[in-house]
Amino acid sequence: MAEPIEYEADASFIARVKQIVEIGPIKYLPRDEMKVKGRLLNKIVGKYGESVIDYANPA
Repeated sequence: MAEPIEYEADASFIARVKQIVEIGPIKYLPRDEMKVKGRLLNKIVGKYGESVIDYANPA
């Protein structure tokens, strides 16, 4: 099995998710592009799996 993707924690990314993702009190929607840090992407992947990330490009 392949190693899961790990994003550099302090790097910034422009990303979009494929489904509704809830992290704490915030919902990220698939229609929205977001600018986030790698540490948040790593939380999302840890909770929902890497297939939920549509794309994450360095900002």
